[in-house]
Amino acid sequence: MGSVRLPVFPLGMVLFPGTLLPLHVFEQRYRRMITELLEQPEGTRWFGIVAIRAGREVGDLDGHTDLFDTGCVADLRRVVVRPDGRFDIVVGGRSRFRLRAGTHEVAPDGLLSAQVDIRVPDGAAGPAAHALVPQVVRLLADYREALGRAEGVSGDTGPHPPTEPEALAWAVARALVVDVTDKQQMLATGTVDELLHLQVRLLRREIGLLRHLGARAGVELPRVHYSAN
Repeated sequence: MGSVRLPVFPLGMVLFPGTLLPLHVFEQRYRRMITELLEQPEGTRWFGIVAIRAGREVGDLDGHTDLFDTGCVADLRRVVVRPDGRFDIVVGGRSRFRLRAGTHEVAPDGLLSAQVDIRVPDGAAGPAAHALVPQVVRLLADYREALGRAEGVSGDTGPHPPTEPEALAWAVARALVVDVTDKQQMLATGTVDELLHLQVRLLRREIGLLRHLGARAGVELPRVHYSAN
């Protein structure tokens, strides 16, 4: 895809490649975005999801002014149109992208767009990434077991993780119950080797917290304003 202009949907959360995300769309600007995307051929119905560093998902445009600079292309997969014009949609995370500074445009109805540089794959995972796979798989199992125990569930009930390094890295990113800052750091980390090293640290930290505290807080709630979008 290279460099393209995309409509941008700011959210108080991070979308990862390979993740399916349901959204309820009720604001007029985003209704227009979905309507225009539906006019495009399937497989090209893309928009950008970027996490909010500070601000709101809805309301005045100040909520658009402090976004993280790395986001994820969202592929519109499923659309249900409600009688009143709202949409229930499911999107799939594709490639990561970086917002180009100074290219933001806001339409009269408040819809944000920007020029983005699609991140090409960082190349095949190197020996260091492959060497980390067994350790990450073990830590993920320990984490899910500790998380389940904190929620009153015995054992690791999660699916068997992939053993290909990049697929494993995004599976871990989806599984970790951490705040937006940690999730954004994973999204923005460059190579698979670096991402797996970061996740080893995050998994160890979270396992220690779960075992010490016996519970995991709703970490994103204090940091993000609620929105039904």
